[in-house]
Amino acid sequence: MISLYEQPVRKIICEVLKLDTCDDITEKDDLQYVGMDSLNCMYLVVALEEKFNMEIPEEKLGLRFVQNIYDICRLVEEIKNDERSVALDLKIHHFN
Repeated sequence: MISLYEQPVRKIICEVLKLDTCDDITEKDDLQYVGMDSLNCMYLVVALEEKFNMEIPEEKLGLRFVQNIYDICRLVEEIKNDERSVALDLKIHHFN
């Protein structure tokens, strides 16, 4: 497993692409070969934002940021880590 987000990401990809399973897709396989296009990319972004309670910044939108499962997991991790850092900074400033 590449990330704690891998299984939920795989589930979302299956739902967005209407696949029975994503088990045969490796973390580095190009998702365009299994049906990812710009419209599905937008559905994927919305589903990721809802599932992980986050907002993907505009500069991170587009197929190049969601080419494969690995990239999607890294994107989610990056955004969630940034959110934690901001929350921690706010707590520190609040108590000082």
